Amino acid sequence: KGVSTPAGEPFEWGVNWPSLQKMLPQSAARTLDFGCSGGYMLPHLPGDEKHGCDSDGAALAIAESLNPGFRYFKWDGAQPCGYGPYDLIFAKMA
Repeated sequence: KGVSTPAGEPFEWGVNWPSLQKMLPQSAARTLDFGCSGGYMLPHLPGDEKHGCDSDGAALAIAESLNPGFRYFKWDGAQPCGYGPYDLIFAKMA
């Protein structure tokens, strides 16, 4: 199954993503992408309800514009993270 790729990341999607995809559960009711940045991974993660969090408000604005169907929130490290509980927490770069 092909995935759409952000420009300039052929290694990420050609090498890293297939390996990561094999380790993910096939289904999850609720998924959190912790450190989601621009939200590039969320459409490709399992989950009926998907949330993304990041400490960078500008990155979250990009995520919301690219994938408006998901819930995003800014996390400052001081508050509990998200609207859990979650079945899957994905933290690729965090």
